[in-house]
Amino acid sequence: MPTFPELLPSYYLALQLDHWSPRTVERRRFSLGRFVDWAEQRDCTEPRQLDEQVLGAYRRAVYHHRQNRTAQSLKFSTQSSYLAALKHWLHWLYQNQYTPTDWSLVVRLPKSEKRLPSAYLTIEEVERILEAVDLGTAAGVRDRAMLEVLYSTAIRRSELVGLELDSIDRSRGLLRIVQGKNRKDRYVPIGRRALAWLRSTFRRSGRSGCGTRRRCCSYPAGAIACIPMRSIRCCDSTSRQPRSPSRAVCISFATRPRR
Repeated sequence: MPTFPELLPSYYLALQLDHWSPRTVERRRFSLGRFVDWAEQRDCTEPRQLDEQVLGAYRRAVYHHRQNRTAQSLKFSTQSSYLAALKHWLHWLYQNQYTPTDWSLVVRLPKSEKRLPSAYLTIEEVERILEAVDLGTAAGVRDRAMLEVLYSTAIRRSELVGLELDSIDRSRGLLRIVQGKNRKDRYVPIGRRALAWLRSTFRRSGRSGCGTRRRCCSYPAGAIACIPMRSIRCCDSTSRQPRSPSRAVCISFATRPRR
C-alpha cells in the first residue's frame, strides 16, 4: 500500500489534468501537507489506517490550533479551506480504490461566516496613500498607476499583475480581465484618472499601450506592499487608533468611485 507522500503527486497531477489553476493546486499542496505531517506524527501513513476517529481528531486539531505569531485560533474560513482540501483528497482516494470507504463523507465543514469589513479607508486616507508614492522615478510612476488601477477597478492583485496592454479599452473605459477568479473572463470599468496614470507609465517606458500583449506592469505579485508608506498614519474607522501603514492598501475602501 503506497503512503500518503507517495500518493500526493498523483493527486496533484489529476487536479492539473482537470484544469485546476496553479494557485489552487499550490493551496491544496499546502493544506494537505499539514494533514500529512499531522498524521505521520501519529503513525498514520497509509490510506488503510484512516478511520472516523483519525479524521475527527484532525478536525479538532485544526479547531484548537493557535497561530505562532498571534496566538489566535484559525478563522473558520481558513479551517474550512483546510478541511475542504482534505475532503476532496479523501474522495479521490476512494474513487481510485485506495480506501474501501469514502471517508470524505465523515468530514464536516464548519458553517461559513458572512462578515462586513472591520475597517476601511476614507477618501482622504486613500488620497494620502496615492500621493505618498515618489513620482521622481519611473518605478514610482508605475507604482502610482498600479494603485490608481486597484482603487478605480477593485480588481485582484494577481489580476493586476497579469494585466496586458491590449486588455485596456480606453474608448469605453473598460478593462478586460482574462481568466480571473474561477477562470472567468470579465470586463470592469476603469476611471479616467487611472487611465491617465497608465498613459504616463506607457510614455516613460516607451510603450504605445495598444496592439501588444506585453504586461502593463512588470512587477512581481505581492510586491505592492513594498511601496514606501512610512509617512502615512491610517486610523481604524471604529477606534481611530493609528493603523500599520503596511496594511493600508489591504483594507477595504469606504467609497470606490470610478474616477
